[in-house]
Amino acid sequence: MLSGIYFNHPHALWLMVALPALALVGWFTRSGLRPIARVTVTVIRCLALIAGIIALADPVSEAPAHPNVPRTFYILQDRSLSMGGDPAADVAARTLPGLVGMQAEKFYFSDAIWRPDQSPRSRDQTDIATALDSLADQIGESTGSHIVLITDGRSTRGLPTDAATRFALRGNKIDVLPAGLHHYTPAHFVEVNPPLNTRVGISSSIRVTLSSDLGPAATIKLFDSNHRELQEREIPMPGEPTLMLPFDPHEDGLRNYLVQAEVGGQIVDQRQVPIYVQGPPRILLVDNVPEEAGPLAKALSPLNMPVDLITADKWPSDLTPYAAVIVSDLAGDELTPDQRGSLRDFVESQGSGLIFIGGSNVIAARWNENPLHDLLPIRLKENPPTKVKQKLPDISVAFVLDQSGSMNEALPGSSVSKLEMVKAAAIASMQSMPESARLAVIAFEWQPHVVVPPTPITQRQDIATKIDSIACGGGTVMYPAIQKGLETLHNMGGDKYLIVLTDGDSAPPPDGDQWSNLSFQALKDGVSWTSIGVGSDADQNLLRNLATGAGGRYAYCNTVDQIPKVFIDRAKAIRRNTQAVQTAFSPIVGPDLSDLRSLSSTKFPSLLGSNLAEILPGSRTLLLTDKRNPLLTSWQFGAGKVFAFTSDAKNLWAKSWLASPIFSKFWTTLVSSVARPHEPMHATEKTISQGNHFVLAYHVRSANGEIAENLAAHVSVQPPIPQAPEVSTPQPGEYKITLDLPSDDQSHSVDVTLQSAAQGTIHHRAILTAPKSAELSATGPDWQSCQEIAAAGNGICSADPSVIAAAIRSEPPNQSFLRRTSLWPWFVAIMLILWPVDVLLRKVL
Repeated sequence: MLSGIYFNHPHALWLMVALPALALVGWFTRSGLRPIARVTVTVIRCLALIAGIIALADPVSEAPAHPNVPRTFYILQDRSLSMGGDPAADVAARTLPGLVGMQAEKFYFSDAIWRPDQSPRSRDQTDIATALDSLADQIGESTGSHIVLITDGRSTRGLPTDAATRFALRGNKIDVLPAGLHHYTPAHFVEVNPPLNTRVGISSSIRVTLSSDLGPAATIKLFDSNHRELQEREIPMPGEPTLMLPFDPHEDGLRNYLVQAEVGGQIVDQRQVPIYVQGPPRILLVDNVPEEAGPLAKALSPLNMPVDLITADKWPSDLTPYAAVIVSDLAGDELTPDQRGSLRDFVESQGSGLIFIGGSNVIAARWNENPLHDLLPIRLKENPPTKVKQKLPDISVAFVLDQSGSMNEALPGSSVSKLEMVKAAAIASMQSMPESARLAVIAFEWQPHVVVPPTPITQRQDIATKIDSIACGGGTVMYPAIQKGLETLHNMGGDKYLIVLTDGDSAPPPDGDQWSNLSFQALKDGVSWTSIGVGSDADQNLLRNLATGAGGRYAYCNTVDQIPKVFIDRAKAIRRNTQAVQTAFSPIVGPDLSDLRSLSSTKFPSLLGSNLAEILPGSRTLLLTDKRNPLLTSWQFGAGKVFAFTSDAKNLWAKSWLASPIFSKFWTTLVSSVARPHEPMHATEKTISQGNHFVLAYHVRSANGEIAENLAAHVSVQPPIPQAPEVSTPQPGEYKITLDLPSDDQSHSVDVTLQSAAQGTIHHRAILTAPKSAELSATGPDWQSCQEIAAAGNGICSADPSVIAAAIRSEPPNQSFLRRTSLWPWFVAIMLILWPVDVLLRKVL
């Protein structure tokens, strides 16, 4: 039955508009013929032209058609050993043709297919995928075929769902009839999955799944690489429970753990679990006077986490290796905007910890202007004047100032010379120094000049007049000037402070001397060193090395406003150190100290000072001062945790703490409660095995939860295997390692590394063993596998043959479709036939 005709190029039909004109031309050009002949020839010629025009329009006809679907279906019966000779499978295979009312073509399979009249193949493997593909090849390209797969669904090779999908895409269906006898098995491990990215000192877990058809309860034990028992869990049986076995790794490198299953005191199964343990996370401790923070770094040693003790100017570009950051006794403006942003992200987004420690160098106004104050559970306040209970200590300060000719130049954006700014800053700083201080000033160019001999700071006017008399001239020879400053301080006594300032590149030390001699002498005399570089020509490396070698600090000024700021800040720090010794007080337990259980019953030694602060809403108060001011507070900031301790951890306010066991216990408790290893990527792993075929599937996400794409995967297998592992990425963030091991019961170590230059590395090691025969490792129908095959094959899964038969009968015997036929060759043939007829008629008539 013709369904319709349509044209692929209907615009060609417009050529028929010219037919009347062509007919008139034909009529008048054949005036010599008789009228009947003229009419006949003109009509034939017009018909030929119409046929040609229609051929150009490419006509196509559509008509319903029915494929030639034979009335038969296929039975593919599993004859592998795991079926256990199930008689129900044979009964179903015999009765299905009668229930369906169609003929059935039967095949058997295990690792390959064969017909009933052929000799059976090996039966110690099950390869459903190969069986389906082989049968599909025999069926050919015909559509509408039905396969009834009678199996337990337990493949030891291949991926049956992939083969079922390929068959269904041809327009066919696979129905699955689960069968197979179940052999009861004792307790055994089905899965043992080690953790990924295990780190020293961070708790981790091994996930195990035990299966048994029999009782009684089983005992699961976990042993470390030294065969020390770490965990023991009892789980009920029968069943297939999954449990986590936690452990705390204490050594890095490859460590072999052992999980063991016991029933009635007898070992029924055990598995080696190799785990690659990465080095411990690190702690970053930032203090501008590292030697003063040394006791704190030493107190953290029980954590087994390396401590990087640095000054603020050595702030690392990457915080990834660190589990926590401790900022100690910082004024509040040391970090750049980028460094502040990285620290905030480190805590808020990456979930790592921050501990703020106060001290005499903390300036409340600086911290409150710093965006990082948002991270703190307190707001710092300016300390009021403190009544000192003892005589102020002697303070000795020496300024070593560059007066060379280049100091007469101005910094960019200023019309005032560098020397004038330095003199004004030095004079202004005297107002912030303690009244017990004595000041000496050495200016230098080619030679050093003692401008102000050691003079009490109370004689500020006299000192200012002498400083103001310094004039520019000469070169830059710094070594003898610093040497003179150190000699002057040596004879002054008390706490000693040296401040060295220059804007240029100094001449080298005299023959036989080294710059490091100056740093060594400062350390020997207990001098607190500050180097200040001014302008772009200053030898910053030299100034920084001198300060670092003396355990001091370095500052760089490239704008006019920075020079007085550095001088005044240093003067204030000297004053704070002088006034830091306050009336001793004993910490008071706050309402939330129970958050740290190990410290809840501790008797804390007295402290000699603290920074004044107020508690912010939402914070937890753990310790208070005797004035009920916050001493130790905490809160959650984003994904991370922050502690704020308003006293210090040095030999100033916490002097009595340093000599007490409480010092180490206190700080290790705080750090361990906030420390969290920053994992640049998070991964889960699942091992899928079918006989000797293994798939290690990894799902990886970045630290912020985004899919981790484009990771470089490296796989090594020891002992080597004949066929290299295959690495694939089925979808973004998923990485699959596929490999086939020899079926020889030999264990193979598989090392997998997923690496990204920007995000870090995932390490995983698995020990895999392909048994000589995995056919009987599990028996009975695997319903989940059978249902997955049926779904992939666009069919149903049922253990009732009548349900399968009804599904096959419900399919229509023929599925019609529209057959399309091109008609243009017929119209071309008509045109070719009419032209000779036209010629013949003109000759005859």
